[in-house]
Amino acid sequence: MNPGADIDSYLQPEVFFSALEAKSLSDEAIAFVLQKLTPDALNEVIIAQWVSALLEKAEAVPQIPALVMDCCGTGGSGLPHFNTSTIVAFVLAAAGVPVVKFGNRGIQQPRGSFDFLSAIGLGSPVSLNNIPRLLEQSSLAFVFAPQCYPFLAPVHRVRKTLEVSTLFHFIGPLLNPFKPSYRLLGVSSGRLLPMIAAVLSDDADNQNAWVCQTALSSSFSLSPLFFDPQIPALDELAPLGIPVVYAVRPQQARYLSVEELDFPSYADSSDAFSSSEALSPEQQLRQLLGTLSVEETVSVFYDLLDGCLLNGRLLEEGLLVQGKTISQNAPQAFCAELVLLNAAAGLVVSNKVTSLGEGKQLVEELFANGSVKQTFKKYREAYDACAV
Repeated sequence: MNPGADIDSYLQPEVFFSALEAKSLSDEAIAFVLQKLTPDALNEVIIAQWVSALLEKAEAVPQIPALVMDCCGTGGSGLPHFNTSTIVAFVLAAAGVPVVKFGNRGIQQPRGSFDFLSAIGLGSPVSLNNIPRLLEQSSLAFVFAPQCYPFLAPVHRVRKTLEVSTLFHFIGPLLNPFKPSYRLLGVSSGRLLPMIAAVLSDDADNQNAWVCQTALSSSFSLSPLFFDPQIPALDELAPLGIPVVYAVRPQQARYLSVEELDFPSYADSSDAFSSSEALSPEQQLRQLLGTLSVEETVSVFYDLLDGCLLNGRLLEEGLLVQGKTISQNAPQAFCAELVLLNAAAGLVVSNKVTSLGEGKQLVEELFANGSVKQTFKKYREAYDACAV
C-alpha cells in the first residue's frame, strides 16, 4: 500500500476531512486511518478532537426549540439488538419531551434506527428544514445522520468492509447538529464510556445526560469493568447484567452507583429471562434476542402501542416460565422491559420524574391510555406531509 508519504497526517481530523471533501483519498487510505482509530487507541483528547472537527463540518440546520432531547446508542457491540431507543423516542414525545433523535442504518446488519423506521413505513429521510415542523406537530423528529455529513459517504462505505470497530462506531451519538440539551446516550464499550461522558461534560449545550450501558457480567468490580475489553456490554439499560451510568452535567461526569440509580430489582423474575441458572447474562441475551427478526421487532412495537405488553403482565399471568424453559413470550416481554426501563431513564434525564420507578410507572400509563399510540399517529401524519 502506498496511499502517500504523509499518511499519518490523516490521523488529524482536519486533514482527513479536507482530503475527503477534495475526493483525494482512496478506500485503502481511508481503511488505514480507520484501523488506526480502534477503541484501544482512543482517549478523551482524540475523541474530543474528532467530534469537534466533525460538528464544524455538519450541514447547516434550522433553529428549533432550545430544550430538546436525543436518545441513541453507539452500537458496535456485536450482540443481538432490539431497536429500543427508536421506540423510546415515541414514548418520550408522548410524555411531552421534544425529541430530535439522531440515527442511521446499520453497518453490518439492518438494525439501525432508520432500518426500523423503514420497516414501519417511516424510513425516508425528511428534509432538515422540515425538522421544526415535525417537532411542532408531534414533538418528535428523526434525523438521518448521512444528511448532516454527506462528505462522510466514503467512510461509511469503507466501514462496511472492516471487521473491527472504529472511532466512528462510538462518536455518532455526539454528532447531532441540533445540539440537544438532554441526552440518553448508550455506549457499548466499557473502556470508552467514561471518556465519552467526559467529552460530553464539556459540551456547552448539554444540560443533563445519562451515558450508560449494561455490562453483561454477573459480578461487579468497577476498575476491571471499564478497562477489560473481554466484558461484553449493551449500549442501553437492561434487566440483566450490571447497569453502568454516568450522570453528565456541565463540567461534571459522575458515576452513579446502583443504589443511587434506585435500579429496579429483577431478582424475582430472573428465571423469566433464562432457561437455566447457569447461563451468563450474555448467553441469556443471545437466547432471548439472537433470532429476533425485523418483523418480530415491528410486532413488539405494535403490541406495545396497543398496551399488550405492559410491565409485569406476562409474568403475572404465568406465561413466561414453564419449569426451566423459556416460553415463546419471553423475548417479547424482555423487549418491552427494555423500552420501559430506558424510557424511564429518559424521563429522569429530562426532569419529568425523579426516579426510574416513577418513570416506569408513567411509561406504563402512557401506553395504557393510548398516548404513545396517539403520538405515533401524529408523527406519521406530520411525516407523510413533509417526507422527501
